[in-house]
Amino acid sequence: FRELWNCFDCILCVFWIADRALENMPFDTSMLRLLRLARLIRLVKLARTVQGFDALAVMTTSLHGSIHALIWVAVLLVLVQMTFALLLSQVLFFYIEDESQPVEDRRDVFEYFGNFTRAMLSMFEITLGN
Repeated sequence: FRELWNCFDCILCVFWIADRALENMPFDTSMLRLLRLARLIRLVKLARTVQGFDALAVMTTSLHGSIHALIWVAVLLVLVQMTFALLLSQVLFFYIEDESQPVEDRRDVFEYFGNFTRAMLSMFEITLGN
């Protein structure tokens, strides 16, 4: 019991035993269950001390550092999708209005590209390969 983490584990085990013993009592013991989640902090401490997790630390640090670039890439992707959604919506409008084309085909085209919202959703699905 020289380390603080051992004391913390002992306290959690006592709380767990109390939780099991008081399971059928009329009051709520869910707060005791939340304390067990704090044991996950030990895994973070272990990950810092083990040499094999150096690559994990490098990856998480690089992910943290690239958040700004990720946001700008997402903004650029949405702008490109919006541009093509507007373009396709306008180009396919003439096909939808053309009464010489089959009604089922025109309905299908309208379902995917009839207005901006539908065209944007279709562009999102195309981007994800859905």
